[in-house]
Amino acid sequence: MIGLIKIVHQWTGDRKAMDDAIVKYLRDVSGASRRNLIRAYAVPTLSHLGFVEGRGENLRCSPDGESLVNAAQQGLDAGLRRFGYLLHTLDSEKGLQVLSELADMQADEKPMSRDALVTRLWTKHHSQLADQGLTLTMLADRLTKWLAYLKYVRFIDLRDANITLNPAQIEAGLAANKIEVAGELFRRLLFEGYEGLKSHAMGSVYVPIPDLRRYVAKHLLEQGTPISEAQFDDLLRQQPRVTEEHVILLSPPGHRSDRGIWIGKDYFYYLSIHPVRRDK
Repeated sequence: MIGLIKIVHQWTGDRKAMDDAIVKYLRDVSGASRRNLIRAYAVPTLSHLGFVEGRGENLRCSPDGESLVNAAQQGLDAGLRRFGYLLHTLDSEKGLQVLSELADMQADEKPMSRDALVTRLWTKHHSQLADQGLTLTMLADRLTKWLAYLKYVRFIDLRDANITLNPAQIEAGLAANKIEVAGELFRRLLFEGYEGLKSHAMGSVYVPIPDLRRYVAKHLLEQGTPISEAQFDDLLRQQPRVTEEHVILLSPPGHRSDRGIWIGKDYFYYLSIHPVRRDK
């Protein structure tokens, strides 16, 4: 997976060269057609993990994808720890909390069978999964793929369909990527990004949150402070909406748009910042 995201990073802006490199990279492990390697495996997988954004010629690394490439350039261990950290975040916030479930079952002391884990997850999340149109068989297939990622980053050992949790590896991955960003620094970059992006918005005061996320993450990465997209979202949620000088307004999309932000049960895609008017 790290190899694939590095290809996207290298060939951003040249989709044909990107696709050629992806097919060459995957050809050793699969005899599938070029179309299936790209459209049925590489791009959907990277998109599901949140490592790419955009479509067609505009396909590129997401902020999380960029942070993974940056870590991988420092060495294999750094890349694996960053990948593990991003997987942990995705599992905790948008997934089925597989790692939490394994920890609750003390799978570090007594291995847990994959079938038992599937049953527990199905029982615990049945309503949510049913709403997504997933069956027990589909959950088992999805879990198999997810466990392969967790094994790759050494968060689990997987032998004969029995899972052993590796808490030390998990803690090492999280500790190596635990970045604290001062609220004041985040707010400054948020405002700078907003003003810069608004200048290209053809008179609109609304700036897409994914563009702001990319701007802030890029500038923090350049300062040696890589944050995940989930961290950006948490920091944005913590920002005061109203101060003595500014009001931050969040707005929903006019149509379905991905990569916005959930705050409670509300989904937002645009952000605008307005100075407080003072009565004379």
